[in-house]
Amino acid sequence: MGYARLELLGLVILLQLVLSFALRREEAIAYLQKYGYLHIPLSAKPPDYRLEELSGAIRTFQKATNLPSSGRLDKATVRMMDRPRCGLEDSSGGGLTYRVLGEAAPVLLLPIITAELRLNLCNGFVEAP
Repeated sequence: MGYARLELLGLVILLQLVLSFALRREEAIAYLQKYGYLHIPLSAKPPDYRLEELSGAIRTFQKATNLPSSGRLDKATVRMMDRPRCGLEDSSGGGLTYRVLGEAAPVLLLPIITAELRLNLCNGFVEAP
């Protein structure tokens, strides 16, 4: 009888751990979506993220918050997610990786455009007589 109770207690503890992990995973997904680390699909059905997507989003969050980037939802990452913060998305850093200064880009393209092409572009939008 004692072993049965011990097994039942172990099963209850294991079930509680599994449920808390599943809940923690869903909370982490909601957090990563809210702050711009995971893409929110337009469809009404809940997204089923691949493991690579989740670990990539967690890794990006860890880098942004100066944590060791393991891609795993470890204690330090969970603690950082639990800290109070503003409701704005973090900048993803995924914008332009270059700047165009003044007229530099069009000037660089001028030698490529031949006189014939330039003439066709200029006269291509003139009404025919």
